[in-house]
Amino acid sequence: MRIRGNLRWMLLVFLSISLSEIYSQSNLESLIQKAISVSPEIKMLEAKWETAKNRIPQNSNLPDPTLTFGIANLPINSFSFSQEPMTGKFLALSQGIPFPGKLESSEKVASVDPKIVELEIAETKLQLRRKVSKVYYNLSYLRTEIKYVTEIKALLKSISEVVQQKYSVSEASQQNVFQIELSLSKFRDKISDLRSKEKVELGKLNVLLNQNSSDSIYTSSLARTNKLKESTSFYLELAKSNNPSLQKTNLLVEKARLMQKLSEFEFYPDFKFSLQYTQRDQLNSGTNPQNDFLSASIGLSIPIDYGGKKTSKIEETISLRDYYQRSYESGLQLLEIDINEKIEVLNNQTDRENIINEGMLQQATQNFNSSLSSYQVGKIDFINVIEAVNSLLEVRISENKIRRQYYLTLTDLQYLIGADEAIQINFEKESKNEIK
Repeated sequence: MRIRGNLRWMLLVFLSISLSEIYSQSNLESLIQKAISVSPEIKMLEAKWETAKNRIPQNSNLPDPTLTFGIANLPINSFSFSQEPMTGKFLALSQGIPFPGKLESSEKVASVDPKIVELEIAETKLQLRRKVSKVYYNLSYLRTEIKYVTEIKALLKSISEVVQQKYSVSEASQQNVFQIELSLSKFRDKISDLRSKEKVELGKLNVLLNQNSSDSIYTSSLARTNKLKESTSFYLELAKSNNPSLQKTNLLVEKARLMQKLSEFEFYPDFKFSLQYTQRDQLNSGTNPQNDFLSASIGLSIPIDYGGKKTSKIEETISLRDYYQRSYESGLQLLEIDINEKIEVLNNQTDRENIINEGMLQQATQNFNSSLSSYQVGKIDFINVIEAVNSLLEVRISENKIRRQYYLTLTDLQYLIGADEAIQINFEKESKNEIK
């Protein structure tokens, strides 16, 4: 009776869907947000964004004016300011003016850099989301497997007591006692190994959260898998709109185009406006005071393309633009391959889990029940019971592995498309329907 009571309890745990699976997703999201908030890499990129932002006014404003003090036509025989009428002291102010539109074009080029850094921040957040999610799913997988093995071990412990009682009245062989003790030792060793792996994954997660490596973190068992109904093209369109790497490459294409436009201003002259005031002293030989002078001038640069240096600068920006354009197309092509692969893996994992739930699990359970009943009436050897227990555990562990692989792959797909809203909504709907 005790064996059957434990069996019913074990199967109830195995076959039920825990309500904590819903909480698992919100708990994971809170862990991700905490990891993002304490990430030193993101803080570093935020400082980089400030740097890029502060660089914009450096390239989009007029150069500083020049104030000049000097003397003109001072005779060297006397160094007198009152000997010659052309001698004077002057004060000049000059201001360089780039060709109209050049500063605006330069500002547009510099304004792209903060946007690029913003996408780098978004990319880093996605990477961090993927890291936290994968460690979380591995940790959840290990804890679920520990639970399964522990429950089977408890069941074997109960069977062991019955075997000991039967051995005491010569209804079981000593070999049966050795077999079950050996099985219990194997399960203890497996639990110890799983606990060690659990500590490693927990330490990884705590490091990402910037907290003590031994701090406890709640996880729950992984929910049932679901097939993705949308096609590769659907997720590829999401990636075009949301993938930071693709968006960054697009921005680099735009920046190269703006740099080309800025380089074309090299063929236009820049201007220089000057205003000069000259003060003259009264001559020693004259009685009338000399008038002061006011001078003004406009200068312009002569844009000569010596050795094709200006032309080559434009050609460089064109080549750069083509490079980033090809890079975008190549990235899109590889992205489509990766997305298609992830979808196939996800759907395959769902098919495999359905096979387990619709056949293998029931078969393993029935096999265990039958083996246990037959052993109790002496129809089969005890080794058949051990094999049935191991087969049942193997099926449950296989299902757990499939779910882990599913969610690890799902995390990769979410990273590829740059946003998880579509997948997450489908997952939540399916989970809620399943629990109902």
